[in-house]
Amino acid sequence: MNKKRAKQILRQAQRHILGQRALPGVGTGIAWLRSSLLVGLLVAWGPLSAQDAATGHRQQPNDFSVTFFPASDYNPDTPVMDATFGTTWSLIDTFEATQLLPGLTITLSGNIDPSPVTWTSLPNLYPVSSESVTTNNQWDGSDVASNNPQNQYGGNTDYATVITFNYPAGASSVGIGLANFQSLTPPSTFFPITQHDLLVNGVDLGTIEVLAGNDWTPGIVRNAYVLIDATNASASPITSVGFQNDTGVDWLLFDHLAIQPVVALTPTSGTPQMAMVNGAFQSALTVSVTNPLGAPVSGLTVNFAAPASGAGATLSSASAVTGPEGTASVTVIANAVAGPYTVTATLYGLTANFSLTNVALSTLTLSPAAVVGGNPTTANTVALTSAAPPSGAIITLTGSNPSVATVPNSITVAGGSAVSQPFTITTTPVTARTDVTVSASDGTNTKQATLTVAPASLSAVKLSPKSVVGGKSTTNNTVSLNGPAPAAGALVTLASSNSAVAAVPASVTVPVGATASPIFTITTTAVATQTDVTISGTYRGATKTATIAVNSPQLASLALRPTSVKGGGSTTQNILALNAPAPVGGATVMLASGNPDVASVPATVTVPAGATSTSFTITTTAVTADTLVPITGTYGGSAKTANLTVTP
Repeated sequence: MNKKRAKQILRQAQRHILGQRALPGVGTGIAWLRSSLLVGLLVAWGPLSAQDAATGHRQQPNDFSVTFFPASDYNPDTPVMDATFGTTWSLIDTFEATQLLPGLTITLSGNIDPSPVTWTSLPNLYPVSSESVTTNNQWDGSDVASNNPQNQYGGNTDYATVITFNYPAGASSVGIGLANFQSLTPPSTFFPITQHDLLVNGVDLGTIEVLAGNDWTPGIVRNAYVLIDATNASASPITSVGFQNDTGVDWLLFDHLAIQPVVALTPTSGTPQMAMVNGAFQSALTVSVTNPLGAPVSGLTVNFAAPASGAGATLSSASAVTGPEGTASVTVIANAVAGPYTVTATLYGLTANFSLTNVALSTLTLSPAAVVGGNPTTANTVALTSAAPPSGAIITLTGSNPSVATVPNSITVAGGSAVSQPFTITTTPVTARTDVTVSASDGTNTKQATLTVAPASLSAVKLSPKSVVGGKSTTNNTVSLNGPAPAAGALVTLASSNSAVAAVPASVTVPVGATASPIFTITTTAVATQTDVTISGTYRGATKTATIAVNSPQLASLALRPTSVKGGGSTTQNILALNAPAPVGGATVMLASGNPDVASVPATVTVPAGATSTSFTITTTAVTADTLVPITGTYGGSAKTANLTVTP
């Protein structure tokens, strides 16, 4: 290296280290060169180090590792070339279309009017074949980018002093193929000498021709492929890479731009979650943007998008800018369509997804669907299309006829549940079938079901007791309904299948609101044999029956008066008693003596019809000692015995 060149390098190094010069058309520098650069620049351009010799390329000792690959590494098989450059992982812009990579812009500044100019897309395609001198100077395809404001060969048009490739999202590595850098020594008339500086994040890293060393081929040819790596622990992400003409305005071509994004776009809250249709989601959708070191990145615009149709949401904004903490948020209101969907946050081709679900009322179930007025239903539920939000889902309830069926104002489906707890519908007695429409609403969707409220009907005729001796009455008989009696009560008509034996009142009324009637009386008459009588009740065309057994009377007792008599005498006040009046024709009671020689009785004695007792005579004979004589009466299957003592 000659002394003149060494001094030039020293001046440039001092300028970069001490001044950290910011250049036109680029932002304020956020990376810096260490003081070791001075020594590195002074010593690095001698013989290749062992590492350089191993790789065949020079690498720079500063915060950004800069590697140059000679034009001989070009390969029309771009995957093979990317493997050589280490850019197989990158986003590649081939400049074969005017649309640039997402998030990429290109700024031209200096020596043009107006200045600066920033492209969000290329103004034209620039095929290298359009100029004979540049044919085959591309690094892929057929088109390139240049520092001409129209992105084409400009003839007499000026070229920008600086062209900067901007990627605000940040990159860990940026590579780009360089061509037409006319740094010829000595200069020619057509190709004046100029040097070119490499700018990273607005900071001048040095002269490209010096940095590249033997890997550089000057002129209207492929010059070299440069790869800038910012993955060192102390380095900042690469947000811009610029190329500056130093001593003249050169015509520059660029191709095969490779960008490895360094920001991570991560959803930090708001997923997954659910909300009722047309309701607000509880948590905002928040993303975090960080650089490779995990530090937050502020000032970046994150776009948010919900589905355009079907289940979706209204966002508070279509975009949000990351704050100092590196987060961006939007709030969300569900639309009217139930179902799951994804809200997508995007930043320079990075994507973060939020799983959201709009929840709606699905069904209203009444159980049972029919009830007798006055009775409640207690197993009614509502169901949602999916689990309720954490705060629960309030479903409003209404009934079309509150005077007949009353529903609660609302029911809450607990958070995480899809079905409510059962709720109760109370009803009132009715005189005719009444259909009540019950409605449930989530505020957007309404579900309806019909509850049929029927009038009470006769459910039973209850007789107590169910058997009676003819001639006696039963007084604890009732009729019952299957629901409360309506206003004015329920008049139940009564009938007997044999009113001559068992008579009932013409009707009995179940009082309003009651389910059972007051007790009524069944009056019976004496019968000679057991007689079953059907008692029926009729209400609203429905009849219920019960049977009462009317039994014939039985001998209830036999009483001797007196119980002792002197032989030869008679007793006339002996009493036979029945348990009920004797039937028509009377009740003939058979009598027997245990010792008719001592005490004789008539073979039979008749209790007159309607009577419950009669007397009979016992005739005795003289005895020499006390003699006990049993006297037995039998009637209706019942026998009674009493002892008579006959004395001497």
